[in-house]
Amino acid sequence: MANSTQEGILDAAEEVFASHGYEGASMRAIAKKANVNQALLHYHFQTKDNLYETVVKRRSSAINCYRLELLDQLYINGRTPTLEELLYVLYAPSAYMRGGSVRTVAAYTQMILAITIGSDERSKALMAKYFDGIARRFIDAFMQVQPELSRADAVWAYLFALGARGQVHARNDRAARLSGGLCDNKNLEEVAAVAVPFVAAGIRHLAATGSKTSTSAPRATNAPLEAREGQQSYPPSTRRKMQCE
Repeated sequence: MANSTQEGILDAAEEVFASHGYEGASMRAIAKKANVNQALLHYHFQTKDNLYETVVKRRSSAINCYRLELLDQLYINGRTPTLEELLYVLYAPSAYMRGGSVRTVAAYTQMILAITIGSDERSKALMAKYFDGIARRFIDAFMQVQPELSRADAVWAYLFALGARGQVHARNDRAARLSGGLCDNKNLEEVAAVAVPFVAAGIRHLAATGSKTSTSAPRATNAPLEAREGQQSYPPSTRRKMQCE
């Protein structure tokens, strides 16, 4: 099967899964959207489960690798980034355009938001497999730039920051509707510029006051680019490859 045909199937699947959810999407509907024979889907992807995971893997790999590159750039020459710089990488609108169009990226965003809050085993497994690695990288980075953060609070900070990111990347025109046209969530750069200081203030407050879930768990003691005690150090390009696979 030509690569362009495979990409067309994945684009179609992305839109169908986004519109109907995993349960509501069918291989027949995806084949129709992609303008291919349904047998071709089963031959190359075997099951709807496999197709769904391939859709997630394709886009998440490109986005996560790009974010890792941006994170590594923040630590060049041993500098320590600011919390705002870390959040701009987390929200980076350009990351979501890696290898996609506005239409397909909007569909992927809708899919991922459903997976992020999903309590079903499929969603939890996909989140663990494709997103927990980069999540831990950001959590460690938050703890490094805000040493007062316990690990528990750093995890909450990351998860709440993700909730705000859902609004940064939303394309539902709700902000414009609620504001009578004063807000425009189609301009992702402008929305990110509003969200970053808002979230940064919340994280700093959490670092200063702590939460009821805070414990005496160890703080982050190293920058993301440094080797952990007893572990081998890898150059940024090697580490990105390991985390993107």
